[in-house]
Amino acid sequence: MDADCRPPPCVGGAGSAGVLAEIRRQGRGALNVHHRAGGHASPEFGNLSYRIGLGYQNELPLGVTAYIQPDLVLGDYVAASPSFGTTRRDRLVRVQLAVTKRDIRVNGFSPSLTYNFADNISNQPLFAFTRHQTLIGFSRAF
Repeated sequence: MDADCRPPPCVGGAGSAGVLAEIRRQGRGALNVHHRAGGHASPEFGNLSYRIGLGYQNELPLGVTAYIQPDLVLGDYVAASPSFGTTRRDRLVRVQLAVTKRDIRVNGFSPSLTYNFADNISNQPLFAFTRHQTLIGFSRAF
C-alpha cells in the first residue's frame, strides 16, 4: 500500500466493566459501563466516549423471550473542527427491543424480531440523526 493512502494512526485505549445479575427467577439483567479514548494524527478526530447501558431479558408465556437494552453514549471530541468552528459533542440515546419465539425451530434456529431506536444529539448538525431500524431474522441459543 502506498504511504499516502494509509489511514492516520490511531492512539488511545478502552476499558469496560459489566455486571450480570439474576433479577428474578426467570429474568436476567446486566449493567454495562464503558470508556473509550481514541484519536488520530489529526486532533479534531481525537475523542473520549463514555457508555452506560442496561439490559434485561425475560422468558414470557407462549415460548417468547423478550429483551430490552437502553444505553447512553457521551462522545466529546478534543479539538475544534475547522469545518464547523466548534468542538463536537455527541449524546447518543439508543434502545433495543428484541422478541424471539423460542418454541419454533428451523434447523435449530428460532425466529426473532428486533427494533432499534437511536437518536444522536450533536452540536454539529451534520452528525445529528434519529434512526428507526427493524430486523427480522433467526437466532440460536448456545
